[in-house]
Amino acid sequence: MFRHRAAEAKETAIDRALRAADAAWVAMAEMSILRVAHREPTFTTDEVWQELETLGPAGQPEEPRALGAVLHKMAKQGTILPLDEYRPSLRRVCHGRPVRIWRKA
Repeated sequence: MFRHRAAEAKETAIDRALRAADAAWVAMAEMSILRVAHREPTFTTDEVWQELETLGPAGQPEEPRALGAVLHKMAKQGTILPLDEYRPSLRRVCHGRPVRIWRKA
């Protein structure tokens, strides 16, 4: 029962983050994820953020957690796959926390 509630709360939060994100930014994030997925056999949000940074200020969302929502959406669509593997983030703002590894579907 608790597990069901936790999963439901997670889905609600992901949906909320995606709805709150600017549609143009979501499209840029999706394109960035696809570019990284085609270029790298596996990737994390570190590589996606690096790709988004090439777009300048337009690549930065108001809510950084929106990137997770876009990844989740693309995984649900079957475009990318989450692996059960993690590695420490290299981004300074992440303080070395583990980030999921993804791959192209």
